[in-house]
Amino acid sequence: MVCTSKHMKIKAVLFDFDGTLVNSVEQVYLGSRNVLIESGVQVPTFPEFCEEYEAPYATYFKKRGVTASNSDILRWYFDVARADEQPFFDDVCDVLQQLREQGILLGIISAHYKGKIQKRLKESNLAHHMQVVVGRAHTKVRPIQQFCHKSNISFEDACYVGDFASDVRDARKAGVVSIGITRGNETRDMLLRNGADYCIDDLYGLMSLFK
Repeated sequence: MVCTSKHMKIKAVLFDFDGTLVNSVEQVYLGSRNVLIESGVQVPTFPEFCEEYEAPYATYFKKRGVTASNSDILRWYFDVARADEQPFFDDVCDVLQQLREQGILLGIISAHYKGKIQKRLKESNLAHHMQVVVGRAHTKVRPIQQFCHKSNISFEDACYVGDFASDVRDARKAGVVSIGITRGNETRDMLLRNGADYCIDDLYGLMSLFK
């Protein structure tokens, strides 16, 4: 079954993990902020961070002027960041179930570790919804395209949902529908400016696009 609307026809939805499915992006920001503070480097605002940050983290910190060793960066980051302890957003279970009932293929493509993502999905009884989980994706263009090819889905019939500028840019580069998600943060203008075709506040907003 294909989900259609006046906006688009979708057969597959691929998601970012941190900040999109899991309420962890504030922790990612706090950890990164601590690295910059310890390095004596100017700290960006949260919206600026969401626009500038992209994996791998070492490249981001180098661009910001951090010269510390990798071990120091990790220590400073994990001194304050507790991203792995944060819960899934309340809408995740319901929306994933609705999408699967409509026959839409689902997957996760993230810079997070694949094993940790799979563990979290299993613990929350969400693993059965996902056709693919790709971790450590420093760029998401190729994994998005590979999923579409393997699933025999044209790029225009798939979308990618993410909360960072790099997410919506990679989706556009991959040729799929690019959907930015704010999760209540003041990032809508930034996401649209960086190429999001649509911008939603939560996953229920995603469902409204498909009606």
